[in-house]
Amino acid sequence: SVLPVLSVALCPDYAQNTTESLAVCASGEDGRLVLHRRSLWASQTVLHDGEGFITRILWRTSLIAWANDKGVKMYNVATGQKVTFIPRPPPDQASGGALSHCGMAWAADDQLVMGWGNVVKVAAVVRRDGGGFVAEVRHQFQCLETLCGLASMGPGQFGVLETDSARRKVTLRFYSCAGDVFHVAEVPMSGGAYPSRLHLCSAAPHLPMYLAGPREFLVFQVRDLLEYAVQLLEEGSFDEAIRDRKS
Repeated sequence: SVLPVLSVALCPDYAQNTTESLAVCASGEDGRLVLHRRSLWASQTVLHDGEGFITRILWRTSLIAWANDKGVKMYNVATGQKVTFIPRPPPDQASGGALSHCGMAWAADDQLVMGWGNVVKVAAVVRRDGGGFVAEVRHQFQCLETLCGLASMGPGQFGVLETDSARRKVTLRFYSCAGDVFHVAEVPMSGGAYPSRLHLCSAAPHLPMYLAGPREFLVFQVRDLLEYAVQLLEEGSFDEAIRDRKS
């Protein structure tokens, strides 16, 4: 397609530089989701078409998940089969849900987190009795504010970037799959906090989270309590480290 590309996902094993791993999944304004393979006989396979713009693509193990205005679909590259369709919540169930794009993150190889407006869904990928996979929504809850982005923190935990209704304040909250908040951090932003202009991502648990905005690029280092205590000791904050240890 000669139209602009909207979303791209590399094969997770792309760096291995093998025939099977040299693959890219991409979609543009033509609404086609195409799997490109680089080999002696380069191939292009259309995985999906005809449902409008695809705004997000994620690829983990053999599973490719993508989002459009209808919801989220999933495809198994290893078997060549579509796995599931998860509809987006109706507008009356999600503030901003009719206008907002979908946020997605793999929390584990078999766990996908999705969000629209202020609604978050957590789906588990399970094996069918007759073979193949299917995804089931195991948890659904509402965020406190409008969702801007999602990032994985490992199985059962993820970060949600949120903005208030006035688009002036941005907050990073850590949630469990059940919707419980266990950490909150204010995000310093100099520009407007419009959800479509903010992006949150992470490579792996205990690696930094990255936030990209129109004027900022911020890095958040996620630490557990032990790592935080070591940081305080290294900075010479002995009293604070002791208080945290006792609390």
